Amino acid sequence: HSHHISNYQIYSNCLAGIHSLANMGLADYKGIIGTAASTASFILLLSPSILCLKIWKNKSSKNVPFPPLMEAMARSILMFQQGLVMGVWPIVVTHSIGLLLNLCYLTIYLTFTKDKAEAQKCMLRWSTILVPVTAYVLYEDKSLLEARFATIVTAVTISLMLYHLYAVKYVIASKSTKDLPLPIIVSALCVTFLWTLYGIAINKVALQIQTGFAFCVCAFELSLFAVYPSKPTSESEQKSGETSDSKKES
Repeated sequence: HSHHISNYQIYSNCLAGIHSLANMGLADYKGIIGTAASTASFILLLSPSILCLKIWKNKSSKNVPFPPLMEAMARSILMFQQGLVMGVWPIVVTHSIGLLLNLCYLTIYLTFTKDKAEAQKCMLRWSTILVPVTAYVLYEDKSLLEARFATIVTAVTISLMLYHLYAVKYVIASKSTKDLPLPIIVSALCVTFLWTLYGIAINKVALQIQTGFAFCVCAFELSLFAVYPSKPTSESEQKSGETSDSKKES
């Protein structure tokens, strides 16, 4: 029994040692990693601008879903608050820009949408989470706030990531990745990787869990492109059938 305990202690000490070495190594570069993560996030935050320019040009939000825009806004609100609570300024700067950009995106959408009621319902659903969380930040004891608020943000982040994984069911059913946005997934993979490194560099476990989990989800979604084509099997079979028919005719 004591032999098992000593083995466990050795294993625990090894893990702690590896983590502290990684932390020490990355800590020297935390400024560079933080700047890289912020810059990558800023580029990703600009991605909805393509949709909003389309809305502006067409003077209509037809075929553009509102929930992803509202989710991006909610995420920026939560991360901005977490940055303030933790005193992590790269997060504060990144998501203060995110708040401004997302506010512009929402304004453009709401100006040109014909289905304002549906958009308002989505905003109301998010406000039932965001208002109590913001109130909690203002009234919680400051000595307990960082750990508890980080737990709330982690729970929301993981829930959102699991919700996005639900779309994988349709990918597997259709054997096609045509509905998965490859450029966004690749960008998000890079962004979450950099923030995970930054979380290790500044030794913030909550940030490591949130961004590390998101990184794993992005990596899994990206792996689906290696398994399934970007067009449905039936379509590709149909095209190959058409090609063979034309060859026979010739």
